[in-house]
Amino acid sequence: MKRALVILAFVVGAPAANAFSQTTVSYSASVTSANGADASVFTAGSSLNFSYTLNAGVADTNGDPRAGVFPNAVLSLSVSFPGLGVSATAGAAGPAQTFDNFVDVGGSWSDQVFIIGGPISPGGLLAGAAIESVEVDFLSGFLVPPDEPLLLTSDALPLSHLSGAQNFVIFHTAHGDTFVHFQTTATPVVHVTANGQDDLVVLAPGDPLNVKLGFDAGASGILNPAEVYVGVLTPFPPFVFWRNQAGNFVNSATPTILYTGPLPTFPLTTLASLPDSSVLPAGSYYWFMIVDDDNNGVLDGKFHDFVQTIVSPPTP
Repeated sequence: MKRALVILAFVVGAPAANAFSQTTVSYSASVTSANGADASVFTAGSSLNFSYTLNAGVADTNGDPRAGVFPNAVLSLSVSFPGLGVSATAGAAGPAQTFDNFVDVGGSWSDQVFIIGGPISPGGLLAGAAIESVEVDFLSGFLVPPDEPLLLTSDALPLSHLSGAQNFVIFHTAHGDTFVHFQTTATPVVHVTANGQDDLVVLAPGDPLNVKLGFDAGASGILNPAEVYVGVLTPFPPFVFWRNQAGNFVNSATPTILYTGPLPTFPLTTLASLPDSSVLPAGSYYWFMIVDDDNNGVLDGKFHDFVQTIVSPPTP
């Protein structure tokens, strides 16, 4: 997750939320299918509850900007199937892994998150065998570029709810591995890129700039109601410019609504395109999109994303 809260606080003039060292994310879901050693235990439609606590202060130990490795970041992981009598609790400290726009051998790409529990507390059984390990995985759909998966916007440790095209719990026992696939209520995802990058782009004199926006409404395919705010934070006064319904960037003392009404999923679409970015004054720009799930005219910052672009000064 990017530093979205900091940018949002600057834009709306409100204090940013404090950064907590631990974040717990809880889910209610339903089983869609199962496969593996003890798949017969699980039936489609069965309820599933799980939660995990992450240490947000753990640093990524992998130098690859598209893949994150977070040792000991999973402080706890609990999984329960209330109607089936199956549950497992894992303590600290398991690893987490992320893959942002991971390219497979066939040329398609996907986003992937693996939450791996630590040592299992005694007592959890699956088909009479002790549960030895538990893991929860989220995978986006495998897309062909330029269509881009929106489960992640970077390889950072995700601290909010996730819902991929494929989600599953993996239990390991003496019988082998069992994969339990589930569906959650998908959380809308906002995606902002610059020149195809998610986080930071440094532009040399003469480099082009292409800023794009995308939105994934989740399983329903539409967010209704919705309010959309789009803008850019610039290095020069009056600093914040909002995109209005006429398609212009304007300064306003209050946030300007670009759109209100039902908002369907849409792919990455060009917001701004400059053949030569040096027409902009040198400095740092933050291009952002914010979507609220109401129509009250107040910016709440419910779903948001941004990308930073740095325009280098002209060469002397």
